[in-house]
Amino acid sequence: MSIFDVAGQTKARTPLMFDQESQTNQLIDDEESHLNDRKLREYQFQFIKKLIQSNSNLKFFCVLIAVVLSVTLIQIYIGIMKLQDGSSALLLSNYNVQSLTKDVNVLPIHSHNDEWRKNPFFDALRSGAGSIEADVWYFDKDPDMLFVGHNKVFLEKVKNIDNLYLNHLYNLLEQTNEETRFLSKNEIESSKNGVFYNSPETSLNFYFDIKNENGIPAIKVLEKKLLKFLENGYLTTYDSTTQIFKQGPLTIIITGNAPYEYLSQKELRYMFIDAPLAGLDTEDEAEVIKFGAKYPAKKISITASGSLLELTSSSPRETFFGGLSNGQSSQIQAAISVCHRFGLQIRIWETPHWPVFIRNKVWRQLLDLKTDILNVDDLKGVTGLF
Repeated sequence: MSIFDVAGQTKARTPLMFDQESQTNQLIDDEESHLNDRKLREYQFQFIKKLIQSNSNLKFFCVLIAVVLSVTLIQIYIGIMKLQDGSSALLLSNYNVQSLTKDVNVLPIHSHNDEWRKNPFFDALRSGAGSIEADVWYFDKDPDMLFVGHNKVFLEKVKNIDNLYLNHLYNLLEQTNEETRFLSKNEIESSKNGVFYNSPETSLNFYFDIKNENGIPAIKVLEKKLLKFLENGYLTTYDSTTQIFKQGPLTIIITGNAPYEYLSQKELRYMFIDAPLAGLDTEDEAEVIKFGAKYPAKKISITASGSLLELTSSSPRETFFGGLSNGQSSQIQAAISVCHRFGLQIRIWETPHWPVFIRNKVWRQLLDLKTDILNVDDLKGVTGLF
């Protein structure tokens, strides 16, 4: 027997050996399978973990982008607002009649409490308001100054009648009447141009609401401040001696605590009293207004005003849902007829402010009834009616 035969004999396999080998191989395969499964699960876990981390990063990135965009938009908005304010400031520092009122129609609206606006006087003028009102106060400690403000608590020296109104008015009137080479001497002497570019012949009604109980000191200060307007022919006047009424580009109206006796004794009147609407005398021939004493309406007043409540003796709630009732409309129509018979412009205040659709409806009703001036706080809201 060769060595090869011996080796062959030693390597001979029995069936039992085949079974054991098969089982061993199966165990190895199972182990490898389990290992592969474990690796797969590990891989899946790591993949999911990375995916979650990736989503978190994505979310963080999205939030970061949103924050950056928000900050950028805010900065852009602030920049635009500053630009607008700068443009507005530039406009108001280099204003003239053309830049303020060119292509602006003069509207029958009254800028009530005008000093509350962002740009007193200018906002009203650029909206086409044909009438402006400012509340004024006099104090002995500042005898040459009239403060402007509705509430005495919040008055400031810088907010005085000169800074907010008279200086601007005078500058505009000087500008618009400076160029006269195209006018005849008669035209120059007979008329002055007003502050409305498209309608220079239109007079601006300017109301001063005297807040002091004794209005005489405030009126005396106002007389001094208006003297240069009067000397240049810029004011509407009435000469009680010649009974000549002359319209100027600026008509001064005194409301609030107007000192009737003091003003009515003036030979040349250039401050007219806002007559109390509720005190109109309905006698056709008398043509007078009850104001403590009777006086000729045409000689002392150009306008008459009153609240909706005192004119109609009704509660504001009556207009809340449907606007002016038929009864209210009839009472207002009667008052308007009396005013127009006396040659007075009528203004009704304390009309509804809210809801907006009712406010607008009442405004339309008043216009339909031929009221001359709408009392307005919302300048932008009212311009949509015209």
